[in-house]
Amino acid sequence: MISAPLTVLICRSLVLRRVMIVLALVVGAVISVVGAVSAVTLTPLQVVERDLGRHDASVQLPVELQLGEEAPSTRGFEQGMGYFGASGFSYELTAIAVETAHDDRGSTLIQARWSGDEHHPRYVLRSGRWPERPGEAVLITPNRDAPMGGSLAIFGVSDALTVVGRADDKYAKQAQKILVAPGTWEMFGGDVRRRYPTSTAILIAYWVQQHQIPIQTAIDSWVGSHGGAPESAASTMALSFAIRESLLGVADPLQSRFPLTLILPSLLLPFVTGLLSAAITQRWLRGLVLTLHRQGALRQSVIRSAVLGTTVIFILAILIGAASGTLLVSLLRPVLEQFSGSSDLRV
Repeated sequence: MISAPLTVLICRSLVLRRVMIVLALVVGAVISVVGAVSAVTLTPLQVVERDLGRHDASVQLPVELQLGEEAPSTRGFEQGMGYFGASGFSYELTAIAVETAHDDRGSTLIQARWSGDEHHPRYVLRSGRWPERPGEAVLITPNRDAPMGGSLAIFGVSDALTVVGRADDKYAKQAQKILVAPGTWEMFGGDVRRRYPTSTAILIAYWVQQHQIPIQTAIDSWVGSHGGAPESAASTMALSFAIRESLLGVADPLQSRFPLTLILPSLLLPFVTGLLSAAITQRWLRGLVLTLHRQGALRQSVIRSAVLGTTVIFILAILIGAASGTLLVSLLRPVLEQFSGSSDLRV
C-alpha cells in the first residue's frame, strides 16, 4: 500500500528537488537549442518556395548581360525543352550591387513579370501595386526612409524609376531589392553603360514540368539554339540547376546541417543526465528505506511511495524543462527572425 503523506514527504526532499532542477535545466537547454536552430533553418518546402516558387525547375542561362543589353531570344530553348514536357516558362533578370540614392550597400535589381501568377510567392506586396511598365519599381528595404511613391535614382540617373509599391521578402527580411517590370534594364545604355562598365545581369529561367528533365537536355536545348561553347554553357547551367523533387528530397535540415554537433548531443545529454540522476536517487532511496523501516514503517510501503515520488519528480522535471525551453524559443523568436532574415520561422 502507498502512503500519500510519505510520498509527499519524499517528493519534498532536498535530494529530489535538486535532481528535478538539474534535469529540468538540461531538458530546457536541449529544447531551447534544438528549437532555436529549427527556427532559423528552412524546411524543404520553404526552400522550394524560396528558390522555385510555383515552378518545378530553374536554371541560370549562360549569358551575362551588360547594362542596357537586351536578353537573347529564348524561343529555341523553350521549343527544345517543350519537346520533353516543359511549359509555363518565365524569366528573371538579376543584377547585384546596384547603386541607388537611398542605399549605400547597393541593391539587388530583379526584372520579371509580376502580374498574375507569375510573380514569386517569396515576395509579399505590402502597399501599392506590382510594376507593369518599364521604369516602374517596387522596393524591398528595411530602410523606413526609402521613398514610397515618386521617383528613385539608380546608376546615377535622377528620376530613373517610378516607385509604385512596397514589398517584403519573406526569406530575407534585411534585403535591399528593387523589383522592376520587363524592359527596365534595357533603359540604361549609352553613357550610363560607359559609367558602369562592370554592372552586369544574369538570366534565370523557370518552368513547369510533368516529369523530371535532365540538365543535359536543358544544356542541349540552349546550345542548339544559340551555339557557343558547350563546355561553358554546361558549367554555368549545371551549377545552378534546381529541381523541385531534389529540393524536397533532401534530409531534414537539422540532421543535414548539424549531424554531430546538435543531434547527437541533444539525444545523449538528457539520457546521460537521467542515468546519473537515477543513480544518485537510487543510492539515496536505499538509505531512506532503511531509515524509515527502522522507525517502524513497512518496507514495501516505503519502497512503493519512494518509487512513486521519484517518478512524479522526474515527470515534473521533464514537463517544466520542456515548457521552459518552448517559452524561451517563443520569446527569442523576434531576435532569431532578425538574425536569420526570415519571417517564416518554425518553432
